[in-house]
Amino acid sequence: THILTKDYAITDFNEDSNVAVNLGKSNLIDWDCDSSEACSISEKILANLGGCSLMNVPIDNSRLGETTHYFFTQDQDYSKLSLERLDLNGKKMIELRHNHITIIPPSITEHKIDQKYCIRVWKNFVAKPPLIKNLFKMWNVANFATFLMPVLKSTNTGMLKLDGCLKRYTDFTDSERIQFLELYYSTKFKNDWGINQDLKLPKIKRIIKANNKESTKTAGYKSFADYLKMDPLELKRALSWIGQVPDEKTEAKKTIVDF
Repeated sequence: THILTKDYAITDFNEDSNVAVNLGKSNLIDWDCDSSEACSISEKILANLGGCSLMNVPIDNSRLGETTHYFFTQDQDYSKLSLERLDLNGKKMIELRHNHITIIPPSITEHKIDQKYCIRVWKNFVAKPPLIKNLFKMWNVANFATFLMPVLKSTNTGMLKLDGCLKRYTDFTDSERIQFLELYYSTKFKNDWGINQDLKLPKIKRIIKANNKESTKTAGYKSFADYLKMDPLELKRALSWIGQVPDEKTEAKKTIVDF
């Protein structure tokens, strides 16, 4: 019998067995972080949602444990959605797993990055994980932020061009643009956030005010990609997760994204 269709009994397990949840049978979605950057972004964006979450803790204590999985009740049919979000190296960043199994406590598994054995422990256990109606949109926002982590390091020109793209290609409100920039920069520069003058909310608000001026021509994805020294089509691909990015010779269309 296939692992996804079999109904297991307690007699199928022994003292050395791992335990897993069948996401499809349980009507659950697993927000699965595949990198440390993804873990950090996800922890911020999901902080107040009350989801069920688990950590990977290295057996050898070589580093701190990370929250790698968040469980929610499925809010829609995820089999109908495109769920591939890849970084510049073609690797997954954050997955939304809906028809698989996920190993849960008490179990031991290999870490995806360094293959060291980790103990899975509950960070927050909820018997009935909440249903979040805009989870898919939040996931796209989290993947876009994670995508930028290796390449966007500037708190000046880089921030200005990033916000220009948010204004140009998405339907984010000013408040949502502030939220995104705060999410990104407080994660990227967590030790300096709120201390460095370029890493405070007033700076972000000045950036948004500058881009909102009618006389200001906000940067498009090609200008931003050139600044980041990356393929414009790669940046266009990532921006399409949170908005609509037509050719720059045509008028930009926008889409609503709530987070």
